[in-house]
Amino acid sequence: MKSAIVQVVVGLPVPGPFDYQWNGVNPQDPKPGMRVKVSFGPRQLVGVVVGTRTKSSFKKLKPVLEVLDSQPILGPTMLDFCRRVSEYYGCSLGEAILLTLPNALRQPKRIETEPGFAQDNRGEARPLSVDDRSTKANPFLLERILLHDPAGTKRWPLILEAVKKAIAQDRGVIFLVPEISRIAQVVERLRQAGDCPMVELDKKISNRRELENWLAIKSGKACVAIGSRFAVFAPFPRMGLIVMDDEEHSAYKQEQSPFYHTRDVMLLRSRLEQCSVIFASGAPTAELWWLAQKKPVRLISLPQKAKSHWQLVDLGIYGPKRRFILSVPLRNSMEKILQQKGKTLLWLNRKGFSSVTRCQKCGFSLQCPHCDVNLTYSYSKKKMICRRCQAKSAIPAVCPSCHSSYLRYYGIGVEKLESEVSRLFPQARVEHFDADSPDFPNDFDILIATQAVMGLLDHGRFDLVGIVQVDAQLSRMDFRSGQKTFSLLTQLRYHAKQKLLVQTRVPDNYCLQTARKPDFKKFYQEEIRLRQEMGFPPFQQIFLLGFRSFKEESALEQANLVYEALREKAPRSVEISEPQPDIIAKLRDKYRFTLMIKGKKVQVLLELVEEALGAVGRKSNVITTINPDYSPMIFLKA
Repeated sequence: MKSAIVQVVVGLPVPGPFDYQWNGVNPQDPKPGMRVKVSFGPRQLVGVVVGTRTKSSFKKLKPVLEVLDSQPILGPTMLDFCRRVSEYYGCSLGEAILLTLPNALRQPKRIETEPGFAQDNRGEARPLSVDDRSTKANPFLLERILLHDPAGTKRWPLILEAVKKAIAQDRGVIFLVPEISRIAQVVERLRQAGDCPMVELDKKISNRRELENWLAIKSGKACVAIGSRFAVFAPFPRMGLIVMDDEEHSAYKQEQSPFYHTRDVMLLRSRLEQCSVIFASGAPTAELWWLAQKKPVRLISLPQKAKSHWQLVDLGIYGPKRRFILSVPLRNSMEKILQQKGKTLLWLNRKGFSSVTRCQKCGFSLQCPHCDVNLTYSYSKKKMICRRCQAKSAIPAVCPSCHSSYLRYYGIGVEKLESEVSRLFPQARVEHFDADSPDFPNDFDILIATQAVMGLLDHGRFDLVGIVQVDAQLSRMDFRSGQKTFSLLTQLRYHAKQKLLVQTRVPDNYCLQTARKPDFKKFYQEEIRLRQEMGFPPFQQIFLLGFRSFKEESALEQANLVYEALREKAPRSVEISEPQPDIIAKLRDKYRFTLMIKGKKVQVLLELVEEALGAVGRKSNVITTINPDYSPMIFLKA
């Protein structure tokens, strides 16, 4: 083809596609899915061809500067998948495509790719035929299953059986974990499924290794991809199965644009590529449990009675007289375990020594200069640290405001708890572990740990588990706080051989009472009732529109303009809240405002937001984001 017009998208928040001239200097015919280098304004960017046409509405077109691939890196199914991700998550098609690519393919460098290969039953690579690429060839039983496995020990035989079945039919398997620290454990388990090539696919490995593994998946030389969120986009020529382990984990939600949830993307891909999905969880999200009750997902319960005793300590009755946080029942239990030469885990999800440093004379609190949060005092690093942007500063000798020396530390973190426990139990070996710890300690009697420890523990490793502060989890500004607390309690129950002790000032809370038995059915009935009453997923869809700027007035002005445009166009079925400062009103020097939109019909919300943003227009100094929170049911109908 000597000359043609190609439609190209780029990884920027601009709609596209854009027309470019495909000149005869490029030996290949243009194919959708190829990467190209193009001029876009003053820059040269990597673009992806998404279509061709014979005419353009523009008389003068820029030429494609360079073709970067000998073969399309994305096939028709993946391009369709990206289009739907773009539609549902309010991002451009170019942004959605870049989301699925390894870092090396986002750079304007030529990459030699080869046609897809599949594994035969002997593990040898063979070229894919046209029939191989068809989902109608070699019939595959489509299943969507939720494995409810509170103890986390009974899921593996069922998972391995499904993995073997997919591999036997030359279909790819994606295994998702919430944290890369768990990948090694999964690899060991999956070796029982047979001798098949497995690769790690994660953004935290080197670019070179990430590309090599991605190409091995695309060519069919690997049959299993293991990784965190990014692995859900693994480009297998023929998908067979996607497994999500610990489905309830918050790490499966992407916290930057596009704000996708891995669970929903799985369901969308399952529908488009007719592949099976398995969700495994000790305490599934309320959305998925509800989906299982509605039958699109099959629930398989694998109950196992917890052997540990549960003790709920009401701090209103047993609370310590001092500021220290360990109650008498917890201290007595720790003493007993020490006498037995057993091990204790104290769970406190707060890093550092103290969370607030305040002047007793003038009341000034040390805050991050870049974020609207108090600085955390780290005893081990002898620094004041922002837990949001990681900015560090020296510990002041005097108050920066009144220059008095009456600075005091308030709030308790794992370092302070370690210090107090060491004082109370001088005979004990006490260690702490958080996300900043270089290694997991092995030689201890008492371990004080944050959420970071959860993926590294073997069940029954501790004789006593004490949850020092559960109320902070329950009182978070998050409608999922109950679900997350229930999940935490369920997991920690199985880590305790003798006793799980929970300190609280709200002992009658439904999460604590249902987790005590545990009564999963009663918890989900109450959680679903509250969600329906408040109009939260899975009963309504939520869009959070975010506005960020270095200038507070600019962010607020744009938020108010969009709010008025939404109110003018919204039907009565849509609820719109006024713009409010974020929970963290300033982060990394940017002021942040959010407005919330709720409604039942996805398409109505998508069109409403698109019209309002189009009517207001964009401000160059304000970043606008769309963070949808969907009911997973819609992705089975997408």
